[in-house]
Amino acid sequence: MEIIPLDDAGDNTEKCSEVIEDVPLLTILTISSGLGGPQIYLKALGMPDALTALLWATPAIGGCIIQPLIGARSDTCNHRWGRRKPYLAVGSVATTCAVLTLAWADSVGRLVAYGFFSTTSIEEVRFATLIFAAISVIMLGIAVQPLQCALRTLVLDVCPIHQQVQAQAWGVRFSGVGQLAGCATGLMLVQGTKDTGETFTFRAMAGIAVLAVTGTTAAIMLTIREPVFVPAVQRKTRGRGLCQIFGGLMKTYQECPVVLQSVFTIQFIAWMGWFTFLFYSTSYTTELYLADTINSEQRLSGFVASLVSYAYSCVGLAASVILPLVVRTFQSRHYSRVRDRNSDASNATLLGVWSLSLLLSSILMSMTTLTTSFGRTVCLMAANGVSWAVANWIPFALVGKLTPTPAVLLGDSELKGQPNGSMIGLHNVAISAPQILAAGLSSGILWLAHRLDASQAEGWALRAGAVFYLAAACVAYQTARKCGRS
Repeated sequence: MEIIPLDDAGDNTEKCSEVIEDVPLLTILTISSGLGGPQIYLKALGMPDALTALLWATPAIGGCIIQPLIGARSDTCNHRWGRRKPYLAVGSVATTCAVLTLAWADSVGRLVAYGFFSTTSIEEVRFATLIFAAISVIMLGIAVQPLQCALRTLVLDVCPIHQQVQAQAWGVRFSGVGQLAGCATGLMLVQGTKDTGETFTFRAMAGIAVLAVTGTTAAIMLTIREPVFVPAVQRKTRGRGLCQIFGGLMKTYQECPVVLQSVFTIQFIAWMGWFTFLFYSTSYTTELYLADTINSEQRLSGFVASLVSYAYSCVGLAASVILPLVVRTFQSRHYSRVRDRNSDASNATLLGVWSLSLLLSSILMSMTTLTTSFGRTVCLMAANGVSWAVANWIPFALVGKLTPTPAVLLGDSELKGQPNGSMIGLHNVAISAPQILAAGLSSGILWLAHRLDASQAEGWALRAGAVFYLAAACVAYQTARKCGRS
């Protein structure tokens, strides 16, 4: 294991220039492959819409509190595996257990109802099942935090600044492959298991998710060589309390470059819209199908939802392959040197693409007011896959470019010596916090729509998200203009 003291970062620019080497593509592919594993398992359980929104907000709460804490702790970890791998291993095991527990929630619920309360009432058994499923979702929301934090931080640790855009692009592609594989498997399972129902489908998907998470984690653990850092900061921060840690995170945010603070702001606004899309796009489209099709069968709803997700995932995967190549070609023509590709003008290009994608999402969600056709709505939801690919690529690439990594120890950085785990934690707060607000807002919209007997309540939640997409697009555009003038 290579040990690089962070104390020398500001004194040895010549030594640092030797550290700036391209990471092999195979290394980038191995790290990025881990980002595809956790994408497969998130499937709805059939609870009331308002309760589902609030329940699935619990991972966002964990992302606001637990992940920043893990990121800060991992920055001072001196384990022989490295700073991130211990958290990656623990997160992988915990996520696997939580996914399997969630998949068998109905069986455990029946066991609890029959064995401990000696009841055979269908309603009481169903209530016990839903309670256990809710607990499982909360466990999953906590377990996935160290896994996500370690994966994202490893990309910053291992890849130099000028390869962050490439590394994050591969992360989006692997994530898209994982999502597409999950949707395709769901289609086959729903189509082929009409008699066994959604329980078998969910368990099969959970099994695939476990294989994906454990497989990619094992590949990273065995092949990625993570440097061990022993900075002076470690001696100062060891034993800090929670208040000191979160105070340090606030100080880190205040010391961020202005552009990076703007990235966090854009993420906060945009994820108010993304929450509504991710949780209500398939249910809204399924509702239109059931209303639009003569003699439609309720059991086909799962197939329709998987079909919508499959179309959306196909578009997103295609966009994740094409858009980075287009941007890379544009930047290679205009910015020939590595330093130029790290400049404000290069960042302005990424921010401009991000702004256009958010504007596209706003238009697509607004267009749901113009049609109630199932086919047209599927096209609208699928087209939003382009924006989703950008949302999973450019923000993380900008964070990677604007945050000095241990692989690139530049003495003139504004954030000299700042820990990467803390920065990933801050970015995750900007993603998670708005989901909590959006969950409450969505529940309020659904409750009001049901009270007013309005049809297609989920559609109104999607249209509310269009407003936040538009606001985020405006902020991204203004930030791009400022970078372009710099």
